[in-house]
Amino acid sequence: MDQDRKLYLQTLVQFVISCRQQGHFLPYQDYQLLEEWLELAHHPNDLLAILDEQLPRLYRPCQKQGQPLPSLRSLQKLVKQSLSHHEKRRYSAVNSNITAADAEA
Repeated sequence: MDQDRKLYLQTLVQFVISCRQQGHFLPYQDYQLLEEWLELAHHPNDLLAILDEQLPRLYRPCQKQGQPLPSLRSLQKLVKQSLSHHEKRRYSAVNSNITAADAEA
């Protein structure tokens, strides 16, 4: 993993920890999932946007009821689908820009 990816991973870890509102470390499995998702993400901001939307939904009910927080694994399928959707949308936008440029030429 290159240096930029390591910095993004640290940012993601700190973001998840702040959303959890408990503890100072992530379970190792959650850390591994973030590494995996970061490798799948075309751009790290895509992953951050997905987590920003999904983590409150995952953690809030448990926090209100005083229950243990679930693993990020429960978001595995959703995150992978969302990353794929972000990539398709980006690819579509790039292709439409190329097509528009060709039409103008």
